[in-house]
Amino acid sequence: MFIIVALLQSLIFLINTIAGVLNVLIIARVLISWLGIEHYYNPIIEAIYTATEKLFSPFRRFNLTMGMFDFTPFVVMILIEFARNFLINVLIQIISRIM
Repeated sequence: MFIIVALLQSLIFLINTIAGVLNVLIIARVLISWLGIEHYYNPIIEAIYTATEKLFSPFRRFNLTMGMFDFTPFVVMILIEFARNFLINVLIQIISRIM
């Protein structure tokens, strides 16, 4: 039982870490776009664009823009937090039933 609980707690940590990294990448992408930095000349910025575009592309077809503002990063961050909270709550319920 202890091993299963430890694995589930490690999974909770992993989910939190991945959600945090994704949110940092999204915030970095928003700041880069506001500053007008070209992403073709810097490999780090290109990696940020590549990673976040995979998250944004399913939501681009909904046209989440209002004027010159694109709300796609905001929507994606909300969905990441929703998924993170949902998965962690499910894992906590599993842990509480095991113990």
